[in-house]
Amino acid sequence: MGHGIRIEAPLMETIAITEWNDLVSPLYDAACCLLIVRPDGKRNTINVKTFSLSDKSDRCFKEGVAVVICGAISTMARMLLEGKGITVLSWVSGPIEAVIDSYRGGNDVTALFAMPGCRRGRRADGQPRRCRRRGRVETPAKISTTEKGRRL
Repeated sequence: MGHGIRIEAPLMETIAITEWNDLVSPLYDAACCLLIVRPDGKRNTINVKTFSLSDKSDRCFKEGVAVVICGAISTMARMLLEGKGITVLSWVSGPIEAVIDSYRGGNDVTALFAMPGCRRGRRADGQPRRCRRRGRVETPAKISTTEKGRRL
């Protein structure tokens, strides 16, 4: 048995997924498109490239979205969505169709499609763990060298 949460009944609500090249967009805040998937299977894509975070949350609310599935998301964007009663499933990556199928099948997409470097689960106080990147390499914009060619 997997470590993800198994939901017994298929979820039948309108979901929005940040979309980029048939993948879950890596950052909600900068996403250009939202794919809206309705319980009856109907879909529409909304170009949100010029939308503010507030406009994105307003549009999700007006579309009747119950759940937003996305990659990384800022605290402000999460607060705006959750303030409208919209559940946010973040730190998700992968092919859109696989994520939708898995979610509709009642699987925990945050565990099955976790972004690389993300740990899932709950802390001792019951709060969800935040994504932590292990071994992330920060690449400096410019590497300085001495006359002998060594990095400083």
